[in-house]
Amino acid sequence: MSRRATNETDDCDEMSKRMRGVEEKEDGAETGEAVNSRSLEEKNVVYFDMVNASLAELRVRVERVVVSKPPPFTRAASLLVLLTLLTLIPTLVGARNGTNVVLIVIDDCGFGDIGLSETQKTNLPPGSSPLPTPFLSSLFNSPNSQRLNLRTSPQCTPTRASLLTGVSADELGLSHYVLVNGQDLGIPEDTRVIPEYLPSSYTSHLLGKWHVGHSRHSSTPLSRGYTSFRGYYLGSTDFYLHDSSEVCCCNETCGPEREIKKFNNSYEDLQGDGVEVNNETYATDYVTNDAIRIIDEFKDSDEDLFLHISFPATHSGPSGTPQYPPSSLNETLNITSPLRAQFSAMLTNLDWNIKRIFESLETLDNTKIIIVSDNGGESSNGASNYPLRGEKFTYFEGGIRTPCLLINFQKVEERVSTVDDMLPTILDSLNVGYEEEKFTGTSLFRDVKEEYKVMVDPVYMCGVVFWGSFKGVFNGTCGYDVILGKEYMRGWVPPADSFNSTPSLPTSYSPEMLFDLSQDESESNDISTINKDIMEKLRRVYRTRIKEAKERDRWSSAKGGDLDTVTPKDGSIGPWINDKIC
Repeated sequence: MSRRATNETDDCDEMSKRMRGVEEKEDGAETGEAVNSRSLEEKNVVYFDMVNASLAELRVRVERVVVSKPPPFTRAASLLVLLTLLTLIPTLVGARNGTNVVLIVIDDCGFGDIGLSETQKTNLPPGSSPLPTPFLSSLFNSPNSQRLNLRTSPQCTPTRASLLTGVSADELGLSHYVLVNGQDLGIPEDTRVIPEYLPSSYTSHLLGKWHVGHSRHSSTPLSRGYTSFRGYYLGSTDFYLHDSSEVCCCNETCGPEREIKKFNNSYEDLQGDGVEVNNETYATDYVTNDAIRIIDEFKDSDEDLFLHISFPATHSGPSGTPQYPPSSLNETLNITSPLRAQFSAMLTNLDWNIKRIFESLETLDNTKIIIVSDNGGESSNGASNYPLRGEKFTYFEGGIRTPCLLINFQKVEERVSTVDDMLPTILDSLNVGYEEEKFTGTSLFRDVKEEYKVMVDPVYMCGVVFWGSFKGVFNGTCGYDVILGKEYMRGWVPPADSFNSTPSLPTSYSPEMLFDLSQDESESNDISTINKDIMEKLRRVYRTRIKEAKERDRWSSAKGGDLDTVTPKDGSIGPWINDKIC
């Protein structure tokens, strides 16, 4: 406990005030949609061409005013044009927006792991107690924070793809499962990601996990608007060795007759800045050290910062169980379950590291922060989604309702949101223009009278439809309860440190269910038979979306590529299609 302050809430509030800067400031200059739609290289050319043209036009108009001495009305109009153009010039040349953005993504953290409300704490099963995360707890209770009623996809690749693009995963053809080593697949190249929407005043950095494309250079972060990337391309990593050998198949499915190869997936110096990777440093510490280094470099910068921190925690290690720093176990001595204690050690270490980042951010003015988990927790790794039903891989609330905070944002609409809403919300908060039709998500700053929120997996034929407080669930486990041999995914799993941690299963399990989340957030009471009209309405929406998603699905047809050329010279998984280096 020596590294943690006792007055966590006061520390958090003071940090947030400093990072907000002067509250009366405008959030930033409006940026033209047409300019934002271009690449960064095109922007620079366009900006200076426009500035030069504007200055030339100004000279002509001034000369006319001086030489011709036009009537007062014309002279006034000329001065108005002059003032308007002078106002636009700073925006055209990429003047600072004045707001920094930090996106923190946690891996596989459950609804019952952080940010518990007083009601949740009171209703914990006997024997269980909140995990020791003092700083994150203070953030969830800070007046500068807003907890979103957010739903992600039930697995990481679909969530991360939607988060970065503002487009639903099934629209991208990426809603089924996750990317694996040999797949030639990623976010479509004609779909922009967050850094590509930001004005040219922003410098974007990514640390940690990517997992939305690695087979081609055009799919990797440095081709998607990021200035630097230090991390790993796939789903998990060894927390000390900073690599992970994963199996990939030469064809669509693995089997005894298939050739199987292994490739490393390393946390490495991918942008070549020469900073050495220390293989003895715990991965969460390592990502944080890199984040603090970048923040420190920005203290006196005349640019805006977009810092995307994608932590490896609290995903399991290579063995499928928590890979924790032994020193953090000292703070989990009161947790009776060894599995829950090990998971807690990972989370406690993450809590301390997030506090370190916030302390470093005090040096930057006006910083907006988003904290989100990519999907529900996995009970076999010690995580908890209690009291919600299901867990990672399922469309029940335990698989898709995750902790999410907006910090130092203006007040947003309180409604069920999905992860594709996040990008337009960020852009609106920065006063950055965009074309609404580019997104399937809707900014939380904009009113929505009636809207269905839909997520589907067209391969395993499952999904969810939200409409107001109603939620239609279709094949809620997506069959993973059978595939993984985990029947408990259908029901409710208490935290592992409960006196009775035996999962509760439903008395019956239907492929189509309806719940009213305003009355039943734990999805205990299927009301589909007494609300047939509502169920039919949601069923039609689901079937239409599944049909459309089947036509867009790219995961099923993604081949492994030429695996003889997959292994780069340094042995790490990475781009191999049309790669002269490999």
